[in-house]
Amino acid sequence: MLAVISLTKGGAKQAKRVKKLIPEADCYAKFDLNDTSLLPFEKRFSALVEMCFNNYSEIVFIMATGIVVRTIAPLLKHKSKDPAILVLDEKGQFIIPLVSGHLGGANQKAIELAKALQATPVITTASDVCGLKAVDEFAKEQSLFLFDFDGAKQVTADLVNGKAVGVFSHQSLDLVLPSEYEKFEGKIGWVELEKKLQLGAIASFIIIGDEKFESSYRHVQLYPRKFCIGIGCRRGMKMEKLEEEALKMLNQAGIAKEGVGIFATAWVKADEQGILALANFWKAEMRTFQKEEILEIADRFIGSDFVQTTIGVPCVSEPCGYLSAKGGRCMVPIQKNNGITLSLWQKKEGES
Repeated sequence: MLAVISLTKGGAKQAKRVKKLIPEADCYAKFDLNDTSLLPFEKRFSALVEMCFNNYSEIVFIMATGIVVRTIAPLLKHKSKDPAILVLDEKGQFIIPLVSGHLGGANQKAIELAKALQATPVITTASDVCGLKAVDEFAKEQSLFLFDFDGAKQVTADLVNGKAVGVFSHQSLDLVLPSEYEKFEGKIGWVELEKKLQLGAIASFIIIGDEKFESSYRHVQLYPRKFCIGIGCRRGMKMEKLEEEALKMLNQAGIAKEGVGIFATAWVKADEQGILALANFWKAEMRTFQKEEILEIADRFIGSDFVQTTIGVPCVSEPCGYLSAKGGRCMVPIQKNNGITLSLWQKKEGES
C-alpha cells in the first residue's frame, strides 16, 4: 500500500497527480481538502507519519528532504523492516528514494514514478550508480532470503570497488547471473572457487543453499528456504524447548535454521504460543492443516492411539510436514522427545 503526504498547496497538486497514476494510494494533505481524492490530516504531522510508517509499505513525502529525515529518524528499525521512503519536491521535478532502496523497492518506485511524472529520479546507492547488482537486490529478484546484512554489505562493497565476486552452490544453479558475478557449482566448482580465493582473483562470494556452511573467506549466504518442519507438542510447551529440539534435528540433517521457511502443524495448534513464537523468531511461516486434510493422508504414516483419541487424527508432525512440502521429500522422519514431535521435509522443486 502507498501513502502520499503533502504539506503545501504545491504538494497537494503533486499528490493529486500521483493519485491519478495510482488510484489506490492514500493521499494525505493540508490543502485542497475540497478535493475528495485527498484525505485531511486528522493527527499531528509526526503522528500521521508514524501511523503511515506502521501501516504502509511505501510512503511518498512531497516536501523538503530535511523535514522527512528528522521525522522518520526515530522510526527507523532496519532495512529489512522499514517501508520504502521517497521524497518528491513540490514542483514534481526530482524524486529521491531515501530508505529501503533495494529490499523495500524505493529505487524502482522512484524510477517508475519519475517516468510517469516526467521527473528526474535521484538514485544514490553506489551499486546502482555503478550499474551493478547489490547482494540484497540480487536476493530479492531471485526470491532468496538474506539474513546476514553485514556480510551482504561487505560483498556488495567488493563489487562497487571493482573486485571479483563469485556465486557458489552445491547444486546446479538454474538462474542467469548478472555479468559482475562468476558462477561456481558442485564439488569441482568449490575447488576452483577456493583456488581463486586463495590467489586473490576473487575477493568474496555468495553461497546459495539451505545447508549449514562455514568458510574463513568473506562470504554471505542466501537461502532458498526449501525446508519445512512438521511439528506437534503438548499444550503450553515453551518456545525455548521447541527450538532446542528443532535445532537438534537440523544439526542431524546438516541444515541451517535459516533454511526453514515453514512450521506446519494441526488446526488444534493454531494458537499454540510456543510454536507461534518460534516461527516468528525464525522469521518463518506457520501453516495449519485441518482435520480432513490430515485424515486424507494419515494412513501413510505411523499413528498413535493417544493422539487419535485426543484430537481425532492419528498423527500430526509427518502429515503436516508432507502437506506443507507439497508432497516433497522427508529428510528426517518423525522424532519424539519431551512431549515434542518433529519431522523435516524438503519442498518439491518449484513449490513455494
